[in-house]
Amino acid sequence: MADQETIWRYVSAAEYVPPSDLSSETLRGFRRVWKSALGVVRRAKDSDAEPPPHERPSAELLTGVLPELDAEEMARALGAALEERHDLASGAARAGVVVGPPGSHLGEVMTALARGREWRELEPPPRVELLGGAEEVRKQLEALEAESDRPTVISQLDRWLLRSESALPAVRSMLERVRGMPSPVLVGCDSWAWSFLDHTVGVGDLLGEPLTLAALDARALAGWLGPPLRSKGFACRSTGKRNEVIFGPPADPRNKEEGETQSVPATLVRLASAARGNPGVALDLWRRCLRLGTEERKGEGDVETERQNALWTSPLHELDVVIPSRLAEVHRFVLHAVLVHGGLERELLTEVLPFPRHDLLRRIRDVVNEGLLEEREGELRVPINAYTAVRGHLKSEGFLVDGF
Repeated sequence: MADQETIWRYVSAAEYVPPSDLSSETLRGFRRVWKSALGVVRRAKDSDAEPPPHERPSAELLTGVLPELDAEEMARALGAALEERHDLASGAARAGVVVGPPGSHLGEVMTALARGREWRELEPPPRVELLGGAEEVRKQLEALEAESDRPTVISQLDRWLLRSESALPAVRSMLERVRGMPSPVLVGCDSWAWSFLDHTVGVGDLLGEPLTLAALDARALAGWLGPPLRSKGFACRSTGKRNEVIFGPPADPRNKEEGETQSVPATLVRLASAARGNPGVALDLWRRCLRLGTEERKGEGDVETERQNALWTSPLHELDVVIPSRLAEVHRFVLHAVLVHGGLERELLTEVLPFPRHDLLRRIRDVVNEGLLEEREGELRVPINAYTAVRGHLKSEGFLVDGF
């Protein structure tokens, strides 16, 4: 099974490939349909029995069996990729770029990288100040240019963005000056903002091809999700007819080969596909699908020896967020604007969208009530549990989306 050192990898954005949903499990499904059409009947097996009653685990239990998104560990992986691709520390390269979708915790990773290497981090101005145009940006860049002794990190370029007539030229001016800085600059940017800026001001031409976190496939998820669960003594199975073993009981320490030749559980293949390789989305789905039940452990001769707590997973399709058919175009513009800005205050939404204020505020309430937006720290954001559904909906409606 993969270990923690191999889970996090940063690759060129052009190399990002979401895990495919055309898995061996999908092919088996096609085969079952074909056999059914031919009248081939499969005999039931003992493993087809329904699992015992199950309930949602407590918050305390979940805290113990779920992994963390370790920003410092991810920063070390990013640092290794930067050293391979950009020699920023020596000044041989002038600029590097890293992008990531919601759920990749890119801002935290960039901050951890800056602190670990003692690089300067340029803080974004309050968004409301960007309405005034380039003045605030100009002041910060002049201060930055005055100190050129070490690399600088702009961890969240998306926080410098405001989709307005005065702010967009300021962003392009900022990027042009970043490219000409006397000291190297590393830029981090949310994938939606990057897509928008590439379309409007050609950020890719200015700063080059970005790095991004490689998609987590099923094997990587096994190496990430399994260890904390096993460390608490839990096995994990899927509910439903297959009752697939996802993670077996904690391994015997004497069996060093355990897991190295095992096939990846189909549940994790589906999880990787549903999350599009996004660690934040995958962790949210995993948290919400876990259930607590009991499991029989039998000794020789099928004599019951004990019943103990075990974790089960409910079917992932039961967690799907459905986009209401009654959503209007204005609702979609609201969702798109929030994603492009990586979160935005209600009042600033009325500044960046060309709709009457009273109507826009009403539409925002509609989307919040549907669970497609939430308010955190004074900003509206798409919650992680609704992210893939919202992204898919906007893409199907012809909106510019990110590449991840």
